[in-house]
Amino acid sequence: MFNSFAARCLLFVLTPTFCLSALAIFAYDENHQRAFVKSLYYEKYYFRAITEALRLVFDYPESSYVEEMKILIGDSYLNGGDEEKALSHYLTFVREYPDSKNVPEVFFRIGKLYARNRDYDSAKEYFTKILSHQKVSASLMNKSHKWMILLSLLLEKSDEDLKKLMEQYQLSSDQHIMSMVEEYHTKNFKSPTTAGVLAIIPGAGHLYIGRKRDALSAFIINGLFVWGAIESFDNNHNGLGVLLVAFGSGWYAGNIYSAINGSHKHNRKIRDSFRNRFSVGLNLNERGRRNH
Repeated sequence: MFNSFAARCLLFVLTPTFCLSALAIFAYDENHQRAFVKSLYYEKYYFRAITEALRLVFDYPESSYVEEMKILIGDSYLNGGDEEKALSHYLTFVREYPDSKNVPEVFFRIGKLYARNRDYDSAKEYFTKILSHQKVSASLMNKSHKWMILLSLLLEKSDEDLKKLMEQYQLSSDQHIMSMVEEYHTKNFKSPTTAGVLAIIPGAGHLYIGRKRDALSAFIINGLFVWGAIESFDNNHNGLGVLLVAFGSGWYAGNIYSAINGSHKHNRKIRDSFRNRFSVGLNLNERGRRNH
C-alpha cells in the first residue's frame, strides 16, 4: 500500500517535468539551434560548433541558415587549426552553391587562406574572381582591391604595374595603400644571388644576411679544414689530406647553400610580417560575423 502511494506521488511530481522537457525539445527550433552554434563559435568551442552546425543542416535541410552553417563549419576548422579541411569546405561550398550571394565572401576566405600559406598566385586568382562577381558588396570590393595591391607587392610586380593597378582601383590617394607601398620598398630584402656569390669567401654570405655567428663559424671551420689538409699533405699523410679535402669541400658547398637559403628565409620572414601587419584591416566583417 505504502509503495503504491509513493509511486503515485512520484508520478504526480515527475509528469509535469517530463511534459515541460518534451515541450522544450519541440520548442528548440532552427533559430535556437543557430544561436547555440554561433555562441559556441564565438566562445571558441570550434569543434562543438561544427557538430551542432552539422546537426542543424541535417535536421533542417531546407532552412535559410544552411549556407551560413556550412560557411561557419569551414571557419571553425580554420580557427581550430585545420586549414586543409577549412579549404576543402570552402571549395565544396562554391561548387554546391555557385549562384549564392555568399560566394564572394567564401572566395575572400579562400584567397586569404592561400595568402597565409604564401601561395600568392592562387590568392590573387580568388580575389580576381571576387572583382568579377555580380553579387559582391561595395565593402568587399574595396577590400579585395587592397588585397590585390598587397599581393602585387608580395609577388614583386614592377612599380609601373603597381601604379596602373592603383589607378584602375582608384586607390592612388588612399593613405593606407600609399604607406603600405612606401614601407614595402624600404624593407631590407637580401638577394639570394648576392648571398651565394659572397659565400665563396667563407662567412661572407652569412655576414651579408645578418647571421654573424654563422659567418664566424663558417670562416673558422673552413679555415681549419684548409689548414688541416695542407698540414696533412706537407707531412705525407695523403690519405688524411684527401679525407679532409673531401669533408671540407662538402662543408664549403653547404655554407654556400646555407647562405642562399638563409636569404630566402630572411625575405620570407619580412614578407610574412608585412602581410600580417597590413592585412589586419582587410578582414571580413559583414552581416554580423566576426573577423576572419
